[in-house]
Amino acid sequence: MTYIHRAALDMIDGDLKRGYPYSSAVLNAACHWNIPSADLRNAHEKRAHRAEMANRASIAFLMLAVFASPILFYFAAKV
Repeated sequence: MTYIHRAALDMIDGDLKRGYPYSSAVLNAACHWNIPSADLRNAHEKRAHRAEMANRASIAFLMLAVFASPILFYFAAKV
């Protein structure tokens, strides 16, 4: 697998924000950075998956905090 520079992945994100289709954004970055497009696509999908998992974990933590805090306050007030 080829080393994927973070700037190449940021370039894809920038193109997607500008409204380019995903395939065009990947191909543009692949041509610019001279990286095989399949490797670049896999790296970008892996990065997106990591970001999604981090987002889900933070939401789960916030939900736990919201739902657990009344129970903790109940037991703290009981003491």
